[in-house]
Amino acid sequence: DRAVRSGERLSAALAASLLGLPPYVLAMTEAGEASGELAAALRDAALQRDHERRIGEELRNALVYPAVLVSAGVLAVLVIFVGVVPRFASLLKSSRADVPALSRWIIESGLFVKQHLLAFGLGSAALILLAAALLSNPRVRASLLDALSRAPVLGPWLLRLEIGRWTTVLGQLLGNRVPIISAIGLSSGALRLKRLREDLAGAPRELERGRTLSDVLGGLAWFPAARLNLVKVGERSGELPRMLATLGAMETEAARTLQKRALSLIEPAAILIIGAVIGVIMVAV
Repeated sequence: DRAVRSGERLSAALAASLLGLPPYVLAMTEAGEASGELAAALRDAALQRDHERRIGEELRNALVYPAVLVSAGVLAVLVIFVGVVPRFASLLKSSRADVPALSRWIIESGLFVKQHLLAFGLGSAALILLAAALLSNPRVRASLLDALSRAPVLGPWLLRLEIGRWTTVLGQLLGNRVPIISAIGLSSGALRLKRLREDLAGAPRELERGRTLSDVLGGLAWFPAARLNLVKVGERSGELPRMLATLGAMETEAARTLQKRALSLIEPAAILIIGAVIGVIMVAV
């Protein structure tokens, strides 16, 4: 507030602040100042930020039940290991008992966990804290996202979510009269996957050589070929910002559909795995 009152531009004041705004918000603010449409630019930036917040909230809310289910399953397995399995330890000492190898291993494991319960608890707490510390590191999060983007189920969902966000931001920048070469570089700040940003790093040079945006995107393996027609129509009709916004909405909706499918697989998979573990323990004892 003081910087703006002293005559500094709003975009410069936001860049110097500690709000942690993404690069595209600063670019859209600067473009709005240059074009005299600051209110529209700020509205578009706010809508995009609100859209990203809602997607994050939907994902967190959808993960609550699977997280509770997995936690309850792990607790049930721990209770069985600590409270039930050690009661069969007398079988191991009996000379007449013919204990199968699986049963012997399960019972001995239960005794070991019970005898070192404090160490297991402290070790688990240390692992949780270590994981939280690693995930707080932006580089670790970026590497994890890149690895997940190649996974069978999560990969297509992450890619569609990234494409939807990027095309929406690119369309908003172009709609606020940011030159396309600058808009490509600025909109790449909305991408969280490193390999996607690296692929787009050479796009401004290709555009300077006279290639169209559809030609550049057609050479990217991760960009869906079925969506290129929208980009071509936007280029030929002069409505590229609107077509990019439409493409972004379509990819975001497709990402939501994949998200629902992936989450619908987590619950039965967790039930099957936990049930299988408990079943093996019960059969063994």
